[in-house]
Order: sequence, then structure tokens, then C-alpha cells
Amino acid sequence: MTGRTSINITSRTVYTNEDLSDDQFNIFADGFLVLGNDLLTDDAITMTGQARIRAPVTIDDGLTLENTVTLVNASVLTQNGDLVLGQSSTDAVTVRNITGATWDFANSATIAGAGSAQFINLGLLTGSGTIDTDFYDRGGTIEGDIAFGGAIARFVDDTIAMPDFGLSAGAVLDGSTVSSSDDYWSAARIVGDVTVSSNKVTASNLSLAAGAVLSFTNSAASLTLVDISGLGEIDIRGDDSVNTPFESGGIQLIGGVTFDNFGDTTFHGGQVSLATFATLFETTAWAGDQITIENHAGATWNAESDFAFFGNSSGTNATFYNDGIFLDSTIVAGEVDFAMDVVNDDLMEGATSSGRVDSAGFTFEDSLTGTGTIDMGHDQVTADGLVGSGQTLEFTSPASSPPTHTLTLNDVQEFSGLITGFDQSGVTNDQLIVNTATWHYQDFVANSGGGSLMFTNGSAETAVNLTGSYDPTGFVGVVSGNQTTITYSG
Repeated sequence: MTGRTSINITSRTVYTNEDLSDDQFNIFADGFLVLGNDLLTDDAITMTGQARIRAPVTIDDGLTLENTVTLVNASVLTQNGDLVLGQSSTDAVTVRNITGATWDFANSATIAGAGSAQFINLGLLTGSGTIDTDFYDRGGTIEGDIAFGGAIARFVDDTIAMPDFGLSAGAVLDGSTVSSSDDYWSAARIVGDVTVSSNKVTASNLSLAAGAVLSFTNSAASLTLVDISGLGEIDIRGDDSVNTPFESGGIQLIGGVTFDNFGDTTFHGGQVSLATFATLFETTAWAGDQITIENHAGATWNAESDFAFFGNSSGTNATFYNDGIFLDSTIVAGEVDFAMDVVNDDLMEGATSSGRVDSAGFTFEDSLTGTGTIDMGHDQVTADGLVGSGQTLEFTSPASSPPTHTLTLNDVQEFSGLITGFDQSGVTNDQLIVNTATWHYQDFVANSGGGSLMFTNGSAETAVNLTGSYDPTGFVGVVSGNQTTITYSG
């Protein structure tokens, strides 16, 4: 390089306690340069050998590495000036910060790369700076405010404790732990078990490798998630707030993703119009794969927006499992609409809210099975398809101003659930609506535990079973078009 003094390194050479300025170290194939307690100012290291830092060194006003030279930090390197890895597309410079070593960025220093340059970290990165070259971390620790701008950023079994942690296309998190104030990830890939305890995470276009588990463990994190694909799993472990931006398509689950809620989690919707917000989960399963959304035992899923929709673009192989409490907190004329199979093994109910009106409630477009309860105390419920025998539809009245509770069955022959509390609270305003042109209401047949509302279709019969104390003459079925509305006044 013009203006620098060339120094040829052909064998092991040691420089210690030197103030090196405007020098160019040409390290030949058998050369080995050892540095320690040195100050590097506008220097260069070139050719094919290795430079190794054995005692503290400072890059004060820039350092350039060229050709295929390797720089290894085995001590403490303080980078005040910029580090340039390679000058052309044919260069292949390698920098290693090894286990036990510290690389300290100062004055927002930058590492820039050309060709196939790479920075490999196994030690500690700290300070404030930018690594704008291919980056590999293998078991290291990153504590500084460091930005990663290279085409590749791979973090393997490392610890990341930064103020802000950004990932972009080409980034991979593999078996790592992350703790920061604010994470922003776009088009990153998750491999292995990754644990995130950050306060705030915005993630879009994540790809989950088969067997990968991305766990959010902060006790009260704010998460914004958009477009998650692959064959891995996402776990919500804290009492978090999850944003599902409708204007961005909500949370898109693609492939064979599993989405698990273990906490007391509130799901907020994105803006649909000036005054309407919606929570959206949209699933697209790959051929032969299964997408699973699960609210686990002991967890609470709180759907809080104007309405919530769980869609299934692929038409099959997507299931919502409720093993905890699913709370419908949609307001005004909102509802929770499941356009996928639901397995309810615990409780799904509407929250108490002064803003809720009669049209708020649950719609189940596909099958509803399991051994749980749908509490209709604050909601209306519509079932379009199969309702299994393990489901209990419970009519309960709120403490004040109960709405008209309505259970609508659009396929009465597929209803095998049990209805409890139907007009058993002293207020005769519950309704059962059956939409059918072929099944006709006949009468109520009492038994020791309640009885059955009987429907016939020619010679065939189907029953809707109720528990409670009823006078068979108190049931009235009013037909309007293809709709039969059954009420009770005992």
C-alpha cells in the first residue's frame, strides 16, 4: 500500500509495546506475527499468514487486512478505528475472537468486509459498533450495542445481552439465548432451542427449522409477530401482550408450525378500518403437515379486539386446542370466528364488558370436539358443523343486564353436545335456532336428567340434549323460512 512501510514476516516475529503507525506487515505462508501491548494506527496486514494478539492491543486509527491473512485475538482488543477485511472480491480474510478473549468496540467503530471475509466470535463482544461482514458466533457472548449488516449472521449456542438486537435476511439463531430491550427480526431463521427474554420483540418472516423451539420467557413482553413458516414451534411463556397486525395479514402460520400459549396472554388486533381492530391468525399447512395452535392447561388466551378470526387457507390440517381458559374479550359487535377444527378440553367464555352486545360471541365453522365447556353467559354461539358429545354448551346469565343468549345450529344432525342452563336462571330469554329445511322440530321428551328436543326428517330422528328441570309443554318452536327458533317459558 502506498505510503506505508513494508515489513516482511517470514517466520515467528514478536512485536510488543510498540506504537505502530503506517506499517504494512506482509506475512508469508510460514510467517507468524505476535502482537501485544501495541497501538495500531493506519496499519495493514497482508498475504497468507497469521497475526495473533497475545496481550492487549488497540486499533487506534484503522487497520486493513488483505488477501487471505488471518487475525486471531486471544487477549483484549480495543477497536477505536475502523477495521477493513479485504480490498477486493478475491480476498478471503478471517478474524477470530477466541474463547476467553474480548473484542471491545469504541467510538462506534465499524468492521467492513470484501470478498469472502468473515468474523468468527467465540469470546466476548462488547462496546458499540457495526460488523458489516459475514459473522459467525459459536458459543460466544455479545453484550454491546452492536449492529450486524453482513450477508450472513449466524449465532450458535451463544448469549446475547444487548440493548437492541436486530436480525435481517441471512441471519440464523441456533440454540442461543437473547435478552435485550428491543428486538427487531426480519427474515431470520430459527434452529434448535432459542430462548428470548427481551422486553419487546418485532418479528416478521421467521423460518423455523424442524425441531426448533423459539421460547419467549419475559414475564410481561410485548410481541409483534407476522409470517412464521417451517416445521418448528413458538412458545409464549410469560404473561405477554401479543400484537397480531391485521393490516399485515395478522400472524400467518405456514407449513407445520406449532404455536403454544403457556401464559396469561392478551392478543391485540391490528387496524382494519378507522374504528375497527381485529385479531387474525391465518394458517396454511403444507401437504402432509399439521399446524397446531394450543392454549395449554393453566394458561389464559384473551382475545381482545373488535373481533378475532382464526382462518385456514389450506382447508385442512389446522387445529386449535384449548386446554386452558379462552376468553372472548371482543367488544361492540365483535366475535371470535374459528374457520378451523377446535378441540376444547377446558373453558371458552365471553368476558364481562359494558361494550358487549347480543351479536358478540363464538362461531365454529368446522368441528368442535373435546370434553370442555362453552360458557354462553356473555356470548352468542354458532356451530356450523360437528359438535362432539364431550362439549357442554352452558347458558348462564351475567350479574346484570343479560343479553338474549342464542345458540345457532346450522347442522342439527351433527350436534351431539349437551346444553345446560337453558332458561334455568329465571329469565326466559334464551334461544336455540336451528337452520334447516329438512329437520323439523317435534317436541321435548323429558328424562330424569333433563330431556331431548326432538327433530325429524321423514323417518329419521335426531336429538338435542338438555339438562335441567323442564315442563315439556313450555317449549315453543317458531318456524320462519328454513329457521326454527325454540324458546322455553316454564
